[in-house]
Amino acid sequence: MDWETARNIVTVVTGASAVIATSVSVAVYRRSRTADLTGRIESGDRAIRKHTDKVVSEMKDRQERFDGRLADIEDGIARIEAEQKHHLTARDLGHIHEKINRVAEDVSAGRAESKALNEQLQVVLRHLMQKQGG
Repeated sequence: MDWETARNIVTVVTGASAVIATSVSVAVYRRSRTADLTGRIESGDRAIRKHTDKVVSEMKDRQERFDGRLADIEDGIARIEAEQKHHLTARDLGHIHEKINRVAEDVSAGRAESKALNEQLQVVLRHLMQKQGG
């Protein structure tokens, strides 16, 4: 075996070793990257689930507070409606105003009659006083 042949064999073995080493490195890299990517995806999924659970929990809390406020408003409306049954309406007040106006007219008419009667009595009294005195 001469030096040239040995050198060629060493070159072929070195090249084959480089190809094998590169292939093994690529395979290891792909596996580690795949595992890393899977880990990242699982981590992201956990973070999304955690965030979703938090948001859903907050929304439930808000819904419960809103339901409580709505119940309070409904109770207030029910109380107002119950109290309103005991209050006078415009129709009721209209009848009362009519009665008050009639009473006022009667009082006014009575006052006018009373004034006229008073004036007549004063005239009669003056007339009687003049007859007696004169």
